[in-house]
Amino acid sequence: MKRIIPIIATLAIIAAATSCEKKKTPDNQVSIKSMTLPASLNPVLKEDAVGVAGARKVKFIFPKTVTETTFIPVFELSEHDVLSQYGKVLTSGTTPCKIATGDTLHISDDVSGISSNYVIEVVFDDGKAELTYAAFLAADNVLLPMDVIPDRIEETMFVSVPGEAYMRNLTLTVKAGPNDVIKVNHASVPANGKTLVDTGFPVEIKVTDDIAGTSSSYVLKIMPQTGMVIR
Repeated sequence: MKRIIPIIATLAIIAAATSCEKKKTPDNQVSIKSMTLPASLNPVLKEDAVGVAGARKVKFIFPKTVTETTFIPVFELSEHDVLSQYGKVLTSGTTPCKIATGDTLHISDDVSGISSNYVIEVVFDDGKAELTYAAFLAADNVLLPMDVIPDRIEETMFVSVPGEAYMRNLTLTVKAGPNDVIKVNHASVPANGKTLVDTGFPVEIKVTDDIAGTSSSYVLKIMPQTGMVIR
């Protein structure tokens, strides 16, 4: 009897300790909160590639020069979740995985008993909104004996046109980087990059890259060959 009492006491202590353990509460969700490919872990990247996670998809923007498809991600998941790819469990900041359009990530929550897949999308972009060309081409403008092109592309540019072309409507040709959208005087430019402008006023040019979330603005000032700048 004396031996039974200590055993019962020990079992009571174990039972009490077990009952004090915090039970896992199901959160009834599986989600990737964030995912980044740090340049420090992925030498082929010059800067961190931050994924945009949502609607069961993770989207990355890479420079066009990147051809690698295996990366080490750093990620944050909702509570109790486990991330895997093609049967391999991924550890944040340690395990490499495939990052290319069409690849999938599997996320599961054994506490809640649910799982889901995320599809990876990779978009190649230069990350910049950049005007690369602006010109009044003689081929598009009968009032011009030759092409009129700024010395360089910069925030404020100057060109001069013959007197007969001054304060007249001329066709301006503009070009920008990949995935960039151009507006001239607040109006969208057609796919051929050509739009009519009044040379009597400064021309406002805005370039946006919705993929990279960047934009840049330029002004083209036109003067007659007498040298007076139109402001």
